[in-house]
Amino acid sequence: MNLTCYIVDDEHHCITFITDLIRETQLFRIIGTTTDPRTAVTEIKELKPDVIFTDINMPYISGIDLAAQVEHIGLVVFISSDILYSHPRIDLQKSMFLGKPVSSREFSKAAAQIKSRLGHKG
Repeated sequence: MNLTCYIVDDEHHCITFITDLIRETQLFRIIGTTTDPRTAVTEIKELKPDVIFTDINMPYISGIDLAAQVEHIGLVVFISSDILYSHPRIDLQKSMFLGKPVSSREFSKAAAQIKSRLGHKG
């Protein structure tokens, strides 16, 4: 069984792009996606994915605030064009950061790190 994941981004084309990268790795099983971070908080608490891929700048709730509400559930991977040092609340012991645009090679390396951090479930 693959690691379960959930994708949150306010831009649908970004969800599609990340979905394609996830499918290439064959490591994750997507159990939910949304463009509304408020919906994400509720669904993540219900579905309990192993990994949460989220943008940072979104309406209603930032990805950082979303992570604070769900980080005890799964590993949070920020995928954003925001510069890392401008967000001191990101704890890289509990999360990861990938800069947009993320390449297939970068994502594959990150997937290997995620697998190592969480231990592959199968």
